Amino acid sequence: MAKGGDGAARPLVFALNGSRVELAEVDPSLTLLTYIRTRTGLRGTKRGCGEGGCGACVVMVSRYDPRTKNVEEITVNSCLTLLCSLDGCAVTTTEGLGNQQAGHHAIHKRMSGFHASQCGFCTPGMTMALYGTLRKSGSKSCNKPEANGACNLPLTAAEAERAIAGNICRCTGYRPLLDTCKSFCADVDVEDLGMHQFQNKNELPVYDSTRDPVFPPFLVEECEARETSSHDNHNVESAQTNGNGIHHETSEVQPRFKFSDSADAKDREKVWIDPESLTEVLKALRTYQGTEVKLVVGNTASGYYKDIKPNVYIDISKVDELLALRKTADGIEVGASVTISNFIEFLESVHGQESKATTNGVAGKNSATSVPDVLAAHLKKIASNHVRNWGSVGGNLMMAKLYNFESDIATILLGVGAQVKVVSSGSGGPVAKSTSLEDFIWNSALENGEVLQSIWIPLDGASSQDGSRVHFKTYRAASRPLGFALAYVNAAFFARASETVHGGVKLDDVRLALGAFGTEHAIRARRVENHLNGKSLTWDVILEAVRLLRSDVVPVKGTRKAEYRVSVAVSFLFQFLAPLLKDDDYVSKYNGLLSSGKQMITMTDEYYPVGQPSPKMASELQASGEAVYVDDIPAPADCLHAAFVLSEKALAKIQNVDVQPALQTPGAVAYISAADLPPNGQNVGVSMGALSKQGLFATDLVECVGHLIGVTVADTYDHAKEAAGRVKVDYDVKSVGPPVLSAKEAVERNSFFPVHFLVAGSFKPLNDITEGFAAGDMKLENVKVVTESQKHFYMETQTALAIPDEDNCMVVYTSTQTPDYVQRTVAEALGIPYHNVRVITRRVGGGFGGKVFRGTAVAVACALAAYKLRRPVRTSLDRNTDMIFIGGRSPTTSTFSVAFTKDGRITAVKAQVLVEAGYEQDFSSFLPGDFTHAFKKYNYGAVEIDFKICKTNLVPKTAMRGPGQTQGSHLAEAVIEHVAARLGLDPEIVREKNFHDVESLKKFFGEGAVGSPESYSLPAMWERLKDSMNWVDREHKVQKFNEQSTWMKRGLAMIPIIYSNLSASKSAMVSIFADGSIVLETPGVEIGQGLHTKVRQAASFALSKLFPKGRGIDLSRFRIVQMDTISVANGGVTSGSTTSEGCCAAVQAACEILVERLSPVYKQLQDAAPDGDVSWESLIAKAIYMVDLKVHHRYAPKQFLYLNYAAAASEVEVNLLTGETQILATDLVFDCGKSLNPAVDIGQIEGAFVQGIGFFVTEGVETENGRELADGTWGYKVPTIDTIPKRLHVELFNSPALQERVLSSKASGEAPFLLAGSVHSAIRKAILSARKERTKWISDSKPNDPDLGLNDFILDPPASIDRIKKLCGFDNVESYLASMASSVEDAKSQLHCIKT
Repeated sequence: MAKGGDGAARPLVFALNGSRVELAEVDPSLTLLTYIRTRTGLRGTKRGCGEGGCGACVVMVSRYDPRTKNVEEITVNSCLTLLCSLDGCAVTTTEGLGNQQAGHHAIHKRMSGFHASQCGFCTPGMTMALYGTLRKSGSKSCNKPEANGACNLPLTAAEAERAIAGNICRCTGYRPLLDTCKSFCADVDVEDLGMHQFQNKNELPVYDSTRDPVFPPFLVEECEARETSSHDNHNVESAQTNGNGIHHETSEVQPRFKFSDSADAKDREKVWIDPESLTEVLKALRTYQGTEVKLVVGNTASGYYKDIKPNVYIDISKVDELLALRKTADGIEVGASVTISNFIEFLESVHGQESKATTNGVAGKNSATSVPDVLAAHLKKIASNHVRNWGSVGGNLMMAKLYNFESDIATILLGVGAQVKVVSSGSGGPVAKSTSLEDFIWNSALENGEVLQSIWIPLDGASSQDGSRVHFKTYRAASRPLGFALAYVNAAFFARASETVHGGVKLDDVRLALGAFGTEHAIRARRVENHLNGKSLTWDVILEAVRLLRSDVVPVKGTRKAEYRVSVAVSFLFQFLAPLLKDDDYVSKYNGLLSSGKQMITMTDEYYPVGQPSPKMASELQASGEAVYVDDIPAPADCLHAAFVLSEKALAKIQNVDVQPALQTPGAVAYISAADLPPNGQNVGVSMGALSKQGLFATDLVECVGHLIGVTVADTYDHAKEAAGRVKVDYDVKSVGPPVLSAKEAVERNSFFPVHFLVAGSFKPLNDITEGFAAGDMKLENVKVVTESQKHFYMETQTALAIPDEDNCMVVYTSTQTPDYVQRTVAEALGIPYHNVRVITRRVGGGFGGKVFRGTAVAVACALAAYKLRRPVRTSLDRNTDMIFIGGRSPTTSTFSVAFTKDGRITAVKAQVLVEAGYEQDFSSFLPGDFTHAFKKYNYGAVEIDFKICKTNLVPKTAMRGPGQTQGSHLAEAVIEHVAARLGLDPEIVREKNFHDVESLKKFFGEGAVGSPESYSLPAMWERLKDSMNWVDREHKVQKFNEQSTWMKRGLAMIPIIYSNLSASKSAMVSIFADGSIVLETPGVEIGQGLHTKVRQAASFALSKLFPKGRGIDLSRFRIVQMDTISVANGGVTSGSTTSEGCCAAVQAACEILVERLSPVYKQLQDAAPDGDVSWESLIAKAIYMVDLKVHHRYAPKQFLYLNYAAAASEVEVNLLTGETQILATDLVFDCGKSLNPAVDIGQIEGAFVQGIGFFVTEGVETENGRELADGTWGYKVPTIDTIPKRLHVELFNSPALQERVLSSKASGEAPFLLAGSVHSAIRKAILSARKERTKWISDSKPNDPDLGLNDFILDPPASIDRIKKLCGFDNVESYLASMASSVEDAKSQLHCIKT
C-alpha cells in the first residue's frame, strides 16, 4: 500500500501546471475537473457534458516511469478522471502553455490567426487535444530543432486532423480548427489552408517544443523514491508467487484515503485503496465484501453509468499483474488494466513485425489478413482518443458483462476466439482459471473477490501450410465514421479460406460474432458458422447464410431501430463473404478526413478597417482559458448552488411534495418553490413584452416531463443535484386524463394556441388559389412532410450567478442573449422595480436562440433563491438537465397540395402546417411568419397556408437558429422534389423554372424588403455557382459513378434560399478617455458571432474620418465592455443575426457625433502644427477640457425587413449496405452585401451550414411517453469532424453597394443554416439511384412492393442512417443475392441447352 516513511498513508501529490499540489485528505469520488474548477483559480478547463463526450474538459496528464525513465504524455477528459488516480502525475491545462502576460503558446496564436474560435467555450479543450498530438509526434523526433526553435514534426495531415476527433465544436463548422491542426505539419503548405492572418509559413507563430512544460523534477525525485521504497518493501516481505505471477498476501490492506461529507451517516463514507499487487487487490475485495466496490483504472465508465456511486474505490491501474502486454508465438496477452490506447500501439507494433501487406482487414481472394492490424483499426473507432488513453480493455469488458454495455471490444475479441483469465483468492493463495470470453460474458458470474486479470488472443498464422489464408474483418455501423458514438451493430468475422480444385473458395474454422444489435451480450452465430464450415462458396450458399443470420439476430423487445440493426448485420456478413467469391470490396472504405476548404472574398478599403478579415477579439484569451464566462467568475463568500427539481410526468396534478429527504442531504440548505415568491412577486419565468409570459414553477399541475417544480439549494452543485433527486413528488395522473404528446393528438383534441397577432398578416393568401389549381396540368394532393425538433447543444449550458445587493437590489450574472428581459423577469418575480436588478453578461458560450426565452427561468430561479436566503446562489445546469429543460426547435407536420404544368412550373400550393409548441407558446406563436418567409422563395403563382399552433404536454419549444425559416425552406424543397419526381425531371430544372423575377419577389415579400432591383442577386449567384463548381461535368461524373457502383451511390443537388432578416433598433455609448483609449458599450451580447470585433472596426472607421485617408484609429485603442442593463437600458434581444449590424450602426453614429465635436479642435491644432500633423493623443489631450467625450446614441434601421440570398450545391456518397453517408463536397455562394468582416462572416456561414447538417442528417430527437430519449452526448449526435464536407468552398458574392443597409452589409449568421438542405437533397438523389438499382433484383413475385415507388418517396429530416437504409431496402442484400444466384442458374441452363 502507499505509505509514507512513518507508516502513515502518503498524501496525494501531483503537479498542476508545474506547481506542487499535496493533499492529505481527498474525496475518492472527486474528479479532476471539479477540483480544478472549484479549488484553484484556473478556469480554462470547461465542463461541457460531464460524460467524456464533448472534449471541453481535456487536459494533459504526464506520468513518469522510474523503471524506464520515460514520461508518458496523454490527453484525458478531466470530467471522468478521479483526482486520486493522479498520484505522481503532472497535469497541464491550457493556462499552463502560456498566457497574455508571459506570452501565448503557438497553438493559442494559431487558433486566433486561423479564425478557429467563435464562442470560445470549446477552444481550451481543442487546444489541449492538439497539444497532446504535437507532444506525441514530437516525442518521435524533433531532436534537431531549427535555428528559430521551430520543431519539424513528423506529423501527417491525417494525424493532425484526428487530433480533435474527440472534441465537439458547435460554432465553427470545424474547418478552421482542422486548418489550425494541419498548420503544424511539415508537409502542408499554409497557402493551401483556409483563410488566416499569416502571409506564409514563415509568419506562423513558431512551435518550439523546448519551451513546452517539462515533467517537474520534484515529481521525478518523488517517483524514484517511491520505486526504491517499494522495491525494498518487497525484499523485506520476501513475497512468493504461486506460479501465476501472483504474490501471496503479506499484510493487511488499509485505505489510503477516507472521506465522508456527513459525520452522522456511515453509509456515506468513501475510501480509496492503492494496492501494489494483485494479492492486495484480492485482499481488499474480501475486506469490503458486501459493499459497493469499484475497481478503477480510468473511471471512464462513469460517463455512461452516472448513477453508480460506490463506497470503495480500488485503484488497479498500477498493479503489475494486470498490466501484462506480451506476444508469444501463438498469441497475445493483454492485462485487464492496459489502456485501450496502449493496446492499440502494441497491436500496431505486432503488425509491423509481421510485415503484412494488408491493412484494415481488406482481403480479396488471394490475400490474407493481419489480425492485430484489424483489431487496432477497429479499436481506434471506440470512444474518443481521450477516453481510449485512460480507459482500460478489461474495464470495457466488465461493462459489457455487468451492465450489458454495447461493447465493440467484447465483439471483436469474441470474433478472434479470445480467452480470459480470472483470479480469485483460494485457501492456499490466489487461484487463476481460464475460460472462453463467450462463457465469461454470458455464463460465468463473478463471485465476490474475483478479478479479471488478462485476455488471451490467439494468433493463427495468416497463411498455413495447406494453403489456407486467414480472413478476418470487423465492422460497426454508427452515426459517426471515426467512432465517438456507440454502434447500432458491430461484428467480427473470422474464417480460413482455401482454394478448391475447381478454383472456388472453401471456408473452415468460421467464427461469426455480432453485438450491439439489441442483444444482452455479443453472440456467436453458430447456425451460420455450421452452415458455412467446409462448404465451397456460391451465391446460393451466401444467400442461405444471410437468411439464417436474419433469423439468429433477434433484438430484444423495445430495441430502437431494430429492423435496421438486423439488416446491417446481414450486410456485414455479405461484405465478409462476397469478396471471397468475387474479388471486389463492394463498398469504398471511409477514406479519412483530409478536409479542404477555399474561401473567396472581395475586399475593399472603402470603410477601412471595416471589411477587413480581422481576427476575432479575445480569441487568444479564449484559447488560453483566460476569457471569463459566467461559471468562471470566482464564487463569492457563502455562495450556494441550485439544482432543478423537474417533473417526471407529462400531465399530472401535484398531490404532495416531500422535501424532508432532500433537506437531509449533506450540505442541503433549502428548497425553493412558488411558495417562496415575495408578496408582490409573480410566478413568472419569462417576461418579454409582446410574448406571452411563461410561468416559473409548477404549482398544482405539471404539464410536461421537465416542468420545473422547485430548486434545491446546497453548498455544492453535486449536493444540490443529489438533494433534487431525493425530493419526492406524489402525482395524480388519473384525474387529468391522458397527455397530448403529438400534433396529431392536439388536432384530435382541439388543443391549440392562437397565432400571434403580430405575424398573423404575414401568411395571408397570395393570388387566387382556385385559379392557380385550375391552371395546372397535374396535381399532387395531401403530401405529408415532417420536421423533427433539434437541440441547441451550445457548449456552455445555462448558467447564472445571483448576488443580493444593498437596498433590496439584485446583481445577476447570466449566460443569456437577452439581459434586458432577464432584468424585467427577475424584477417581476421578486416584486421590485426594474432598476433594482442589474444583469451583466460579458460573453456567452454559444446560444443559437436557446438563451433567449427558456434560459431566462434559470437566472430567475437563482435570483429568487438568493433573495430568499440573502446569500449568493449560482447554477450551471448539467448537460442532461439542460437538454430536458430547454425545448429545442419546434417540430412541424405539413400537408401540402400542389398544381403544376407539364414543364414543371408551379401554379398553386396549398398547405396546412401543424407547429408543435409544447405546454406554453414560447416562440411557436411567432413561427408562422418566419416559416412563410422562407417558404416563399419560389414563385408558386398562388399560395395559401393555414397554421395551427398545437398545445402539447411537452417541454415548450423555442427559437433555434433559423427558427421557422428552416422548416419553411425544407417544405419548399419538398414541394419542388415531389413535383420533379412526378414529372421525371431533375429537381434543379424545376427549381429554376420557379425562380422569382423582381416583380413576383416584390409581390411575395413586399417592396420594402426587396429594396432596389439590383439587390436581387439570386439568379446571378445561381449561375455563378453552377459555373464555379462545374455543375454539368460533376453531374455527369456522378451519373457515371452510379452506373458502375452497386453498393455506393452518389447524389449531387443544388438549392437556393431567400432568408428574411428583421432589423431592430440598437443603442450605443462611446467614451474617450484622457489617454486616447476608447470604451464602447452596446446592448449586443458577444455569443461567438464576432459582434465585438465588428463593432470595434465600425468605431475605428467612423473616428478615422477626422484624419486624412489612409490614417485611422488603431483597433487596439478600443475596448468593448460587458453588457450591463444598468449602463445600457432597454437593450432588447441579441438574435436574428442582425444585432451586430445594428450595434455597428449605433456605434458609428455615436462616433460621428464625436467627430463633429472634435473637428473644430482638430482644425485648431492642425493650423498651429508646423507640418499640419495632429496625433490622436494630442487631440484628446486638448479636447478633454473643451468637449464632452461621451456620446449615447440610438439607431433606427432604414430597412426593418430585408432579404439574404444564397445557393449551395452538395455531393454525397451513400453506403447502401449500412445507410452511412459521406459528404464529399459542398460549394456555396452567399450574399452578405459588403461584409463587415469576411473572416467572421465566413466563420458564421460555415458554422451555420454544419449545424444545419445536424438538423438535416444527424440530430434526431426521439420521445417516449413525453420524455426525450437523448439528453446528452451518448444519445444526441451533433456533427463532428467526420460528418462535415470533405471539401467546403465558400464564396462571398460581390454584390452591389446597398445604401439602405448598414455599411452595405447583410447578416450572415442564420441564413446559411438552410443551405444544408442541399445535403439532404443530394442524399435523396443517391437513394433514388439505389432504388432504381434495386428494381433490377426484385423478382416478379413482388410487383406491388410498396418500397418500389422509385421517385415518389418521403425522406423527412434528419436523413439518418436507418431511414436511408430503409428507403434503399432493408432486404436489399437478399434481393441482390437472389438475383445473382438466379443469374448463375440461368447461365447454367443456357450452357446445358447449348450442350444438348
